[in-house]
Amino acid sequence: LADYTPEVATEILQDSAYFRFIVLREPLKRVVSGYLEKFVVNAPRPGEQGEPFNVIKRAIDWYYDRQGKTPDYASSISFNQFAEYLVQNRDEDLDTHFKGQKSYYQQQRFDFTGTIENLDSTISMLESRFGQEIDPNLEQRNRTKYRKPLFRRRDLGDLLPAQVRSLRKLPQAGELLTDEVAESLGERFSWDLKRWNDANE
Repeated sequence: LADYTPEVATEILQDSAYFRFIVLREPLKRVVSGYLEKFVVNAPRPGEQGEPFNVIKRAIDWYYDRQGKTPDYASSISFNQFAEYLVQNRDEDLDTHFKGQKSYYQQQRFDFTGTIENLDSTISMLESRFGQEIDPNLEQRNRTKYRKPLFRRRDLGDLLPAQVRSLRKLPQAGELLTDEVAESLGERFSWDLKRWNDANE
């Protein structure tokens, strides 16, 4: 749709002649992935402007303002601090990378809802429906390389991005999400979780 004008894209989305589908990601893993990708892996260099700086600046400003401090963009914020930012702010106040999937899902009617975690099933459905084979390597693209948890740690969420980068590999969601943080994010993105669970049934 990005290849079309907004007017044409809207017509396509509203035209029942088109088959519309959406692929959701498990909401909490999506939060972890968003943090690691924007704050850790592709963190902007000091003084860099534009994206990705603008993507994370709002979250950093919010956290330091709450502490009554001048934003420290070099240190940035930890995952737990980022999670607090998401919980305390509405989707309309978040960068598009961090909004709940609800904000996109509710705008249109979809004929099929799949999930990233069950992508094979979605691909099989699309191949069957349209009679075309989908690139078998599609599932491997844009996949974050996580570290294998050698032992169960529940304190990585307090590490700042530079400290996370110093690890051998990126931590998995379970190593960043304490039960408390997971519960808060689960409530924040409850709508997403329900639709994701429904799609996996």
